[in-house]
Amino acid sequence: MRVLIIGYGKIGKIKAFLWKKLGFRVYVFDINNNAGTRALKDGFKLFDGLIDRDTIIDISSSSGQHFSSLKWLIDYPLTDLPKLILIEKPLFSSDEENKLYEKLIKTNKQKNLMDRIYLNDSYYESEGLKLLVNSIDSRVKKIKIDLSKNRLHDIENGRFSDEELMSIGIEVPHILAVLQILNINLKKIVDIESRIFKDSEKEQNQGTVIKLKTEETLIEISSFLGNFKISDDTIAFANTDVRKVIIETINKDFLLEFDPIKGLPRYHSRLSTYDKQNKVNKVFTVQDNHLVSHMKKLIVGEQNKKLIGYDNAEFLARLLIDIKNRSHTLKINFKNLARNNTLSVLDENEGMKNA
Repeated sequence: MRVLIIGYGKIGKIKAFLWKKLGFRVYVFDINNNAGTRALKDGFKLFDGLIDRDTIIDISSSSGQHFSSLKWLIDYPLTDLPKLILIEKPLFSSDEENKLYEKLIKTNKQKNLMDRIYLNDSYYESEGLKLLVNSIDSRVKKIKIDLSKNRLHDIENGRFSDEELMSIGIEVPHILAVLQILNINLKKIVDIESRIFKDSEKEQNQGTVIKLKTEETLIEISSFLGNFKISDDTIAFANTDVRKVIIETINKDFLLEFDPIKGLPRYHSRLSTYDKQNKVNKVFTVQDNHLVSHMKKLIVGEQNKKLIGYDNAEFLARLLIDIKNRSHTLKINFKNLARNNTLSVLDENEGMKNA
């Protein structure tokens, strides 16, 4: 079978090698000639124009290019429908793209093409998350999720960039997937409070903190993609790689960490539990190569279509846009902060103020 990788950046390269390891013939399409040259040097073939019923299409372009990549595919003169179309979240990144998407699928003659679109989010197959869900034995009161990493170098080189959703478009989509695995019904959110923090001199140096509320659960999610972090209104001038889920229930506290152990290869998870009544701590470490597990299930058709189908992809994209539209943007003046040790910010809606 064939795999066509659309977008040969960091993620596209990782996926290409994984598909090859799974026995697929890998082809690459990227509008950047340098990316195509890198793909050839890595031993892959450039797209030969063929898309048939045995082709899996893996859209691995930057976040802000997902919709344009999908549009290119829908407009492509297909002789056969591909086996699968995999796309990273979000499906689209703005109200304008949403309207274009709706128009595109309504006028598209190949309606069956949409049924082959699946979210390429491997967290849906995380063994660590499954272990966490199976360990919860009482009502979830609070959830806190932090997926942060300094991606300034990547963003400056055109990777992990989304000009419309900004920091909400990179890791927050994965966080929403985690919430769904935790059985949070995102359609029953009753309140949203979102803040985007930006370096006043460097736009891409930014992060976001979002508070959500359902009828039973308080949720706080955060993702910082630059060289600073803000937690509880405290700023830290460092941003290490953090991938964790904290849950408080009536009976227990949980901490799930993705890839927590230095020196081990990626895709391990560590779950720490604390029984409040018996005051007992337990720690479990599991192999958690959720990306490969996700790909293998797609190949044999065992994927959870409800979670990764295009209906959910549309809903999640619209939710991300809604969160962005509700967001309160704060620009941080790091020079003032360094000089007088106070956090001086420029509120785009209200002017200068101190926090």
